[in-house]
Amino acid sequence: MTILPALVLYSLLLQDSVAFRVEVPPAVPAGRPVPIVLRLTNKTERPLTLALRGRPIAFDVTVAREDGSVRWRRLEGAVVPAILAVRTLEPAESLVFETAWSGRLGDGSPAPPGRYSVTGMLPTDTPEGLQTLPAALRLLPPGEQAPIPGE
Repeated sequence: MTILPALVLYSLLLQDSVAFRVEVPPAVPAGRPVPIVLRLTNKTERPLTLALRGRPIAFDVTVAREDGSVRWRRLEGAVVPAILAVRTLEPAESLVFETAWSGRLGDGSPAPPGRYSVTGMLPTDTPEGLQTLPAALRLLPPGEQAPIPGE
């Protein structure tokens, strides 16, 4: 019988209790800002208490190329206070975090057209925090229009 450390068990239970996803448009013209939304939802039928880091609550977003090379991180170089913010989410309630990527790389140059993946992360009271699955993003070449949703 394998005995899991309490912290690992807590992390597994938390991941089963919440839905955490990142939302981005499927395509954006290169050089334009990319709106990014992280949504953390209580998917249980009971209130859920979370211990999240930072005041205001910290959240990170990573934009990477298809090869996994990171091109931008929202919290790059930032110091996140070790202060815990305790939040209770009612059943089906969501916490929403919004930001935008300027479409520029860490050195300030414009990101080239191509395929990228966007991942969100919430620091919690566990070492690994909560992480979304990656969402696909395509930066379009100049002159190419983003598809209109529903067409």
